[in-house]
Amino acid sequence: SGVRHHDPANRDGLQTRHGRERPGAANLNVDGQKPRPGDFAAMRQTRGGRCLSFSARGKTSYAHFYFQPDDWLLFGSETTGLPTEIIATSDATLYIPMKEKGVRSLNLSVSVTIGLFESLRQLGTLE
Repeated sequence: SGVRHHDPANRDGLQTRHGRERPGAANLNVDGQKPRPGDFAAMRQTRGGRCLSFSARGKTSYAHFYFQPDDWLLFGSETTGLPTEIIATSDATLYIPMKEKGVRSLNLSVSVTIGLFESLRQLGTLE
């Protein structure tokens, strides 16, 4: 049990600067396979837990959200975010508040760290 990370928007895998895929990177689903188009809908039907999308267009601050052990945290790419069809089917869409009005978004790794840390903190798994 625990929070899982899956990036359904990243169907082509994570690339190094030389264009080669990095084995074992976060582009694999929980079964260790590369996701294919249509996998997300099938995965939602077979796995428990809520799908929580993180987006600059989110409706609820992650800081005011109560995480559960079987939640799925979904993050899109830095340039395009999550596809609208993923956001539309999510159980909740969360955002990370930004103090500076001119700042559009955070680096993806920072956003994942913030969301994952808060979910693990709430679940008491950091000790």
